[in-house]
Amino acid sequence: MKGTIFNIKRYSIHDGPGIRTTVFLKGCPLNCVWCHNPEGIEPGASFFYDARKCLNCMSCVRSCPQGCISISEGAIKIEFDRCTHCDACVKACPSNALTKNGVCYASDELMEMVKKDIPFFDESGGGVTFSGGEPMLQFDFIHEMLLKCKEQGIRTAVDTSGYASVEKFDKIRRLVDVFLYDIKFADEADHIQYTGVSNKLILKNLEFLLLQDATIWIRIPLIPGINDTQKNINETIRILKEIGFSGRVHLLAYHDLSTVKRQKMVEQANRKTKGAIFKNNRQLEPDMIKENFQSQGFEVKVGG
Repeated sequence: MKGTIFNIKRYSIHDGPGIRTTVFLKGCPLNCVWCHNPEGIEPGASFFYDARKCLNCMSCVRSCPQGCISISEGAIKIEFDRCTHCDACVKACPSNALTKNGVCYASDELMEMVKKDIPFFDESGGGVTFSGGEPMLQFDFIHEMLLKCKEQGIRTAVDTSGYASVEKFDKIRRLVDVFLYDIKFADEADHIQYTGVSNKLILKNLEFLLLQDATIWIRIPLIPGINDTQKNINETIRILKEIGFSGRVHLLAYHDLSTVKRQKMVEQANRKTKGAIFKNNRQLEPDMIKENFQSQGFEVKVGG
């Protein structure tokens, strides 16, 4: 199997237990307005263009065999309907002004990289985390990778929005040591407004995994003025208790990491990634939200 990956982060300590290798897979069915990895939303390869580095040498334009690249007034245009992702333009750029997001890896190739970190996994209780994007969108690939990891005795985690079929979660649940499960909103209308999809399937899958005794860490990104409200926190606690969750909750601080990325992204004509900056609108301090959860019996950590 082959998968499209936009980043591999080694020695990570925020994506599950111990020291981990985190594999970021392309493609996500959600389009969260605060997403700090907007380059991971599109399932196929995408591009960054940094006009500050551009030498205006036109090497990328001349190298494209499809003739689908043009540059005008400091902006690049790629006609993606004709682009074959041959990478000729990226290879021709002498200043790295044009770079590609998304590299195709065979599962055996990725496993050889992962196996180099086994000593760190064994020493720290770590392992491999599959993140994204949404890793469940490349299901066949991560299923094969999870099987290979188990064959090597490597612990695994899947960082997921929960937005996939219950059949897929059922197929991998015995291969995953811990699910890092995102809960963004309790209210369905809010979830649709800010992520583009309903949360009904997400909550259904969470309940299913709990009934199967899966190990789950709930992760809640705290977006100032959006989901850090007392109402959303109270409703989230109520839902988690109703479905029987009593485990670990991680409260993730909002970081404006996407602004520069979005400025550099060469957008696909048929889909614009949303983007917004949330500052100075904080409703509840993270420590107060932590106290809310702890008072209801949850184990809470602020941070990954």
